[in-house]
Amino acid sequence: MDVMMAPAQHYIPTRLYSLFPHPAQDPSEKRRYVAVLTNRNADVPRALVRDIHTKSWSAFDSLVAIVPPGDSIGLDDKLFAFWHLQGDAPSIAHVKGIYRFETGIKVTEFRDLRANPRCLLESQILSLRVRYAKMLTTGVLARALPPPSNSASTASMAISSIPTRSASSTRRCSCRGARSRRRRRRRIGTPL
Repeated sequence: MDVMMAPAQHYIPTRLYSLFPHPAQDPSEKRRYVAVLTNRNADVPRALVRDIHTKSWSAFDSLVAIVPPGDSIGLDDKLFAFWHLQGDAPSIAHVKGIYRFETGIKVTEFRDLRANPRCLLESQILSLRVRYAKMLTTGVLARALPPPSNSASTASMAISSIPTRSASSTRRCSCRGARSRRRRRRRIGTPL
């Protein structure tokens, strides 16, 4: 399950998200909430892609790291994939299947199979981003801090700021399971 949480100032219930009382709130303050977006069973398509294309989570992670966003640097030859195996969102519950697009044309499989893990993650993150933008329109969220000066482009995409180490740092997505975290902790020397 993928979960995205955001602070909320107002209690405006809807089926787009779940609202919970803020757990770290002083009783003397005005009531605050946490808005939660979930993608149930988001692990199912990831496991399917792992089983079909990579056979291991470490290979899945490697492909996500080395394949550029959209599988290309240019804007004209992007790859996109939408994975709707189980209807989570009420508005598209009737849509089921795997939809892949290469240079704007629907295809049954990408020419480069290595793009599948990256495109799957981009699809799932895009789904959360679209639902977050819809949540913004309800007025439930707290007023966001102004975006940093180096992220003016992200403001137009309905996200106020994305923390990065520097303006030139690359943005990478990584899916790591419990096994990978245990290996990393052993290397660092922290207890399990």
